[in-house]
Amino acid sequence: WEKLFQVTVLGAEYDSPERQFHPKCLKETRVNLLELIYGLLDKREMSQIIWLHGTAGVGKSAVAFTVAERMKSLKMTEESETETRLAGTFFFARKHTKVAKSPS
Repeated sequence: WEKLFQVTVLGAEYDSPERQFHPKCLKETRVNLLELIYGLLDKREMSQIIWLHGTAGVGKSAVAFTVAERMKSLKMTEESETETRLAGTFFFARKHTKVAKSPS
């Protein structure tokens, strides 16, 4: 874990305090999309990478945060005390970007 921590990007975790307010899907919204994603993630015999894409403002971050929050709440096994189904996340934030200025 120490080596992983050395290359961790602080603020990129789904629940980072540096990214407040965390967008979430409102109750009873995006139900079909969330059910599709949860169904894919419930197939434990397969590794899953889900790519959300779309134009700015359509709710990709809200969907990703909602899914990450649910996976964090689910245990790997019934006996597991600490291991959750959330393996990892990486969220981008505009506040942590630098805009390169072209030389004049």
